Amino acid sequence: MIGVVSNVIFWSSTVSRKLLDKFGLSRFIDVQVYADEVGRAKPHPAIFERAYSLLTHGAEPDVAIHVGDGFKEDLLGAMLDDVIGVYIDRTGVLISGGSPAELIRCRAYAVRKLKEVLLVPHLVSGCS
Repeated sequence: MIGVVSNVIFWSSTVSRKLLDKFGLSRFIDVQVYADEVGRAKPHPAIFERAYSLLTHGAEPDVAIHVGDGFKEDLLGAMLDDVIGVYIDRTGVLISGGSPAELIRCRAYAVRKLKEVLLVPHLVSGCS
């Protein structure tokens, strides 16, 4: 399952939904959760909890991973809500070597390129 969690700073969630529909991206997204609808922005746990609840329908998933390019909003926000965080570090602030990098064992990772996120579930599978 795939969800979008966004702070929607420049426009309302309605505009984001329309843009995703217009470009055919909404068909790949199971759940969309926006700060203006929840009344809390990332990194507040409430927005992550809403997405998690809508995605899982009360079932316990094998793994829950949040991916984003905001260190505080995305990586720390996910970890505050007990979700594995993946930070997209395009400029190499946190990682200069191989990607993905494990920042905190089984809890936080960084990648240089978005496509490298696909490697993270394999790394997480080694956690118990």
